[in-house]
Amino acid sequence: MSPSIRSDQTDICDLLNSNKIDRSSCHGRPDLESVAPWYASAAITCETAEGSSKVQFLRYRTSTDMEAYLDRAAKSVNGLGDCNQGQEMNGTWHTPTSATLGRKVCIFLKSGKFQINWAFNMERVVAIREDQSATSAASWWYKNACVLNRC
Repeated sequence: MSPSIRSDQTDICDLLNSNKIDRSSCHGRPDLESVAPWYASAAITCETAEGSSKVQFLRYRTSTDMEAYLDRAAKSVNGLGDCNQGQEMNGTWHTPTSATLGRKVCIFLKSGKFQINWAFNMERVVAIREDQSATSAASWWYKNACVLNRC
């Protein structure tokens, strides 16, 4: 972890599954805190364990704040596609052995990148992965969605 990382940002790092995320690469993202459209109370960016990409983590003070971010992210989604096929969707996600862990919103950004937002309701954390390739993002997510230890 970066020496400039704050304690509330370190709290997010402590939740991360070190098999999926390189905790030593995590650094604070104050640019994602208390500003539109994120309004997170704490935010970090970390590299994936295989180092091929980065994942943002946003932590919220309340579930209401987290849902408001996901509502903003989902406002452009038309219909319920299959995120695993690189399509936009606004739904929920779970592991094969769990109940619903949170909401999942998959969108195409104006830049053309495909963005997957997936929430962990109990921790009030949203993970965000972006990629130029929708299928690459979806494939990574399918194998690595459990980026928090509880999962």
